[in-house]
Amino acid sequence: MLAQLQRDVAQALGDPGHFETPSQGKECLRGLPAQRAALLVLDDIWEGAHAEAFDALGPRCRMLAPARNCTACGAINTMSSAWPSHPTAGASDDVDRHVQAHMRHIMQSYVDCC
Repeated sequence: MLAQLQRDVAQALGDPGHFETPSQGKECLRGLPAQRAALLVLDDIWEGAHAEAFDALGPRCRMLAPARNCTACGAINTMSSAWPSHPTAGASDDVDRHVQAHMRHIMQSYVDCC
């Protein structure tokens, strides 16, 4: 399933996506043209490794990956193409407002960099 999601991203960015494993998919994503700009949103991440499989996009690409737990957030926050992640499971209204404000900031940052 992870390789198929990578394939979908690769195909959306103009690559045929001829690979079978997540490690091959990451190499494919790494080889896409650096001049491409994209925002990849990976919603509801449970494991940092799932987001890490996409941490190979070019310098004009960014990843937004809201995570379900702090462990996944920690992994996502170390990735070069990801904006900081915050846990979303069981969030209170205050946390939810903070995350929404953070996401608005992220979206504006993306627009500014493109």
